[in-house]
Amino acid sequence: MRLVAITLLAACAMVACAPTARRPALEDADTLTPIAGIPQARYWADATPPDIEDRIAKVVRQRRSAGLTGMTALAMSGGADNGAFGAGVMNAWTERGDRPEFATVTGVSTGALVAPFVFLGPKYDAEMKRLYGGIPTDEIIRLRSVFRVLPSGSVVDTTPMAEIISGYITEGFLAEIAAQHARGRRLFVQTTNMDAQRPVLWDMGAIASSGAPQAEALFEDVLLASASVPVAFPPVFFEFRTADGERFSEMHADGGVASQITVAEGWQGRIHELSGSGNSATRLVALYVLFNGRIDPEPQSVDFTIPEVASRALDTMTKEQRERDLANAYSAARKRDAAFRMAAIEPDFELAYSGPFDVDYMTRLYNYGYEKTLRGEIWQSAPPQ
Repeated sequence: MRLVAITLLAACAMVACAPTARRPALEDADTLTPIAGIPQARYWADATPPDIEDRIAKVVRQRRSAGLTGMTALAMSGGADNGAFGAGVMNAWTERGDRPEFATVTGVSTGALVAPFVFLGPKYDAEMKRLYGGIPTDEIIRLRSVFRVLPSGSVVDTTPMAEIISGYITEGFLAEIAAQHARGRRLFVQTTNMDAQRPVLWDMGAIASSGAPQAEALFEDVLLASASVPVAFPPVFFEFRTADGERFSEMHADGGVASQITVAEGWQGRIHELSGSGNSATRLVALYVLFNGRIDPEPQSVDFTIPEVASRALDTMTKEQRERDLANAYSAARKRDAAFRMAAIEPDFELAYSGPFDVDYMTRLYNYGYEKTLRGEIWQSAPPQ
């Protein structure tokens, strides 16, 4: 948050930069610009998809064919380098031997980066650990010079992060995602459409299964966009061409701008209703929320400087958003008579934050999540509030 606040101040002081010329696609209330070759790639996260009946019928058929019963969902939050906490939890959960195969995995921001690994199961646990503590800081992000901040729209160059993502998203990796999608499992990633001021849910399994020539690049761009904190990181532009040849450009950024977690309520809620609550193949039995951050207030004396006050204000607003999101997730589980479990960084982790993607900080946070999970102390049955 401090990085964002300082950058905002720099932007106020340097106003000579001209905006990038483009034509945004300002979609209507129901539909998003279709993506050629991938008809069900995405939908508005704050609404029920208009083709929900078709989507659900497909899931029901797939799950019955695969012999799957009972749906366990996992929602992974934003939190930047605090994602080390979630990686530690997932790895220890595997070691305990009671980690479920999730029917639905949703990821926001840093949660989006590891969501594909979680979706594919324990075979990728080592990669999650490497992402949060096994890579030097300058191989993840690079700070720009002050003269490049405004022309680039961000204080950080995320080229290294994009290269890391690209290294994982291979043809074989997409084939694994597609195979699980065909079994009736779903992987969703949330971004924020900055032009429309609305969250977008991307069906990553539909993208991986499409066979479209742009599928691999689109998969990578969605992950990068979901983790692109505005101002600190540059936004990701999605370029589209309509059937009559018109070109549009959407600006997408961190999914956490809209919400810290998503439980795909428009989809999950309707699948419960339309497929029948008694349908064992699609009945939600448990909702897990893995929150890569602190929920409880953190009282401290704030220095009377503009960067410190701005940083504190942003952090406070984010905490309020977290409480709202957790309350919504808890309500969603209760409405479906499903178990609710959540994990977050608690006050007993006392190490102070030492800067973006610090290897020592992430390693110790990973170990914290790992050890608490092994001891069976990680899950709560209701939000703190």
